[in-house]
This record gives sequence, C-alpha cells and structure tokens, in this order.
Amino acid sequence: MIAPRPIMTNRQVVSVVIVMLCGVALWIIPAEVDDGQTSFASGAALLPDLAVSLILFFVLLDLVISFARRISMTKVLEADVVIKRAQILGLLTVVGAMTVYAIALLLLGYLVASGLLLIFLMFCTGGRNIALIVVISVMAVAVLYLGMRYGFGIHLPALPNFTELKG
Repeated sequence: MIAPRPIMTNRQVVSVVIVMLCGVALWIIPAEVDDGQTSFASGAALLPDLAVSLILFFVLLDLVISFARRISMTKVLEADVVIKRAQILGLLTVVGAMTVYAIALLLLGYLVASGLLLIFLMFCTGGRNIALIVVISVMAVAVLYLGMRYGFGIHLPALPNFTELKG
C-alpha cells in the first residue's frame, strides 16, 4: 500500500513560515529604523527593507517552483520531505546566534558584536585557524562598517557607549 503524499513538504512549510516572518519584518522595520529621510531610496531603512525583500522574493520563487515540481511528480523525494537533526541544529544555531547578536549590538556596538558573530559562525562552519578567522572577521566588519557609514550614510553605534549603560 502506498502512503498518501502530505499536503505540503517540510521544505514548503518552512518556506511559508519564512514568508510570514518576512511579512512581519517588513511591517516592523519602517517603525524601528527611521533616520528622518523622506525618500524611499535613501536612508537607513533601505538596507534592511531591501535584504528582507530579497529573502521574500527568493523564498516565494522556491515555493512556486517546488509546487510546480510537486504537481508533475508522482512521488515525493525523500530529501524534500525529511528535515534531519543536523539541519534543525544548524537552523537553531544560526537563529540563536542572530538573537544574541541583536542584543549584543545594542550593548557592545556594531564592531564588537559583528566581529564576535563572524568568529562564532566561521568556527561553527569548520574554521579552526583562529588567527585567520580573527583577521578575516576584523577586515570584513571594518569594510562593512565603512560601507554602511560612508556609502549608505547609516550611523550605527560602532563601540559600546558605557555612559548610556550607567544611566
């Protein structure tokens, strides 16, 4: 007896969740990131909106392709249905790291928080040369900070502001 196909694969369910999270992010970002600019194509709100919009576009594209492929297939591929423990652990690690990063960004500033995040993620993905990881992290964070500061005009707190933490 052939088991019935599920209505949606796990990959499609995760994609729908990501679409919903992108919708919430696009709803919240304009209220949280306001630098006083009136034009949509300038200011601090452009970068996060653009990033979330790109994520939303590619996830929706993947959903359309997976549903179209599913209609033409007679059986579901195991790789499209099964989400294994390693994939869940990786997802939880990245989501946890991003949550800690969001909190650390407020407390430690962009340079320190982003450097620690990159070091952590590179170590988690198999990097073991600590000196190389630190050099790459410092260079990447510096280039990104300078690009956001002078390229996009986004003013992020670079280092911790200990006077705000006391009061």
